[in-house]
Amino acid sequence: MTTVIFIELYTLRDAWRARGRDEREAYIEGVISTVGQVRDAGIEVLAYGSNDPTVEVRAAYDYFAVYSLPSSEARIQLQDAIRSSGWYDYFDQVNVSGEVQDFDVVLRSHVDVAEHRSSVR
Repeated sequence: MTTVIFIELYTLRDAWRARGRDEREAYIEGVISTVGQVRDAGIEVLAYGSNDPTVEVRAAYDYFAVYSLPSSEARIQLQDAIRSSGWYDYFDQVNVSGEVQDFDVVLRSHVDVAEHRSSVR
């Protein structure tokens, strides 16, 4: 069985801060409801949290969310729901995702660097 992990790293945008408290609260209540619905689709929320400011080599994002999904298709559905909610208007976000693999297989893949090209830098 395939397991896909989806990680969101995000920070509040000025557009979020500019909304009134009541508007922010209503929006967040809608997000909470949507997360409940995606759980029904087999998407498991593993964690939400604040990025510890004392962590070494810290990512420049203040919050994170981690999901476990049954497939890449489920990840696409989750991303569609996030996008359609207007989330990216209020939160600066980057995503990380991929199929779960054994740690030793992933680490050993680093040996064959000539055969692997990173998608960044």
